[in-house]
Amino acid sequence: GSDVVTERMSQASIALDRAILDDYGVRRLADALELVSGISQQNNLGGLRDNYAIRGFLGTPDTGAEYFVDGFLANRGFGPPRDPANVERIEVLKGPVGAVFGSVDPAGVVNVVTKKPQFRTGGSFTASAGSFDTYRLEGDVESLLDPSLAIRLVGAIENSDGFRDYVDLRRRL
Repeated sequence: GSDVVTERMSQASIALDRAILDDYGVRRLADALELVSGISQQNNLGGLRDNYAIRGFLGTPDTGAEYFVDGFLANRGFGPPRDPANVERIEVLKGPVGAVFGSVDPAGVVNVVTKKPQFRTGGSFTASAGSFDTYRLEGDVESLLDPSLAIRLVGAIENSDGFRDYVDLRRRL
């Protein structure tokens, strides 16, 4: 894996690969998007959703900015913040190049590419702790079942007391 942000197709197209997400300790889609120029965080309703502006164009005030997962629109309605434990890379297509997804938004689009089986056997496990009694466990296990069939299981659990009184965080993936 690369240890720098990789540029593809043009300077307006950026991919944050798994190595970048791990190096920066990214635990939310919002954390990853802070690494990309031209993207700014917007009101996330106290951490209830992902919301950002690309090149000054805002997401909707009710549900936040739209993003895609594996090329399909993912956050119609009111979805929780995206946990990147099962993410292989995050692609940001700024400006007109974002039209490849059929979107007419002049700002661009964000596409989250999820992890797929790699036809090998292995895995990883990560445990972390932080302020406000934050504890997180992540696991990623894959297995080759036969030459044409593989399986991958990714999971994450996070608990935190949070920085606000009487507001706890319980995340499961």
